[in-house]
Amino acid sequence: RAGLGPSAWAEYSRCLPADEAAATPLNVLLWPEAEQERLLEGTQLLQTVRSYRAYVASEEERCGLGPGELLWAFAAVRTHRRPPLDDGPELAVVPLLDLIRHAPSDLSNAALKRPGMFGAGRPLRAEAARDIEAGEIVTCDLTPAGAFLGDGALLLDYAQAYLARQVPTYELVLPVPEDCEFRDDKVDILETAELGEEMIFTLLAGQDPPQELLATLRLLGLKGKDAFLLESVFRREAWGFCQAPISMDNEREMCEAMLGSARAALEAMGGAEAAGAWERTKLDSREAVAAFVRRSEARVLTSFAEWFSTRLQDLSKLEYYQEKRLKDLNLLDASGQSTYSEADDVW
Repeated sequence: RAGLGPSAWAEYSRCLPADEAAATPLNVLLWPEAEQERLLEGTQLLQTVRSYRAYVASEEERCGLGPGELLWAFAAVRTHRRPPLDDGPELAVVPLLDLIRHAPSDLSNAALKRPGMFGAGRPLRAEAARDIEAGEIVTCDLTPAGAFLGDGALLLDYAQAYLARQVPTYELVLPVPEDCEFRDDKVDILETAELGEEMIFTLLAGQDPPQELLATLRLLGLKGKDAFLLESVFRREAWGFCQAPISMDNEREMCEAMLGSARAALEAMGGAEAAGAWERTKLDSREAVAAFVRRSEARVLTSFAEWFSTRLQDLSKLEYYQEKRLKDLNLLDASGQSTYSEADDVW
């Protein structure tokens, strides 16, 4: 398209809109940068857009392309690729198949498959999942295997939105702070659990926080009287201990930290009202797309904040490590009362 040399893809690339951001407001990556900053202010999607733009800018000079040309190509490949040829060394754009739209698997009318033994062939083909009427849009589920395709990712990576069944998601990046007390011990425990120094958790609206996230937060919060669990004698069991509440102080600090972070993120995008009712039937402007993004992210953050707020109120009802340990040793009964008999001087 840039005319840098002969290419079998030249004709195909010329079929794509030169100004795809004008052709569809869904292609968020190609919005003018000033509009991205203004309309998406405070959203997690804007952070991802910035990282994409920074990467493209760093590669532009090396590729010998003019301003905006590599960004257009980057966005074109991302939005026209289709799984399973959508990542890594097998990344490819297949003309015609790139016209297939996204729909959840139970609502789609086709599937993309790779022929050959165990799907190992290089070609990609679309197979109808049912009879498709003339004029009906061909759809398949673009969700990566073992992952979620949230509203923001569907917009940014495929320039699509599925309003009939929205999937509000929010990614929580949780690194082990450099100044974290007992940092080396905590990193060692995380590595023993096959995790790293920086973890990414996907939060979903209406669902409890992932158990692995709660365990990680408890581990990172270990200090004071709870720090004995970091001793080497407990190294193999420490991660298991963190699957349940450790102490009231530890659980309270976890809840207060997450509640504060969620409220701050909500405030940055306009407050909890951003999660209000959605009445649009189509996204026909950049303003509408931005409102859709805000609502999607705000729904997750509101749900996340509500969970930790409820948890804070229920702290006195939880069973903590010490109490559970004493019960396991038969030193407390099921109701939490000591099994010690003063009359007999026995437990």
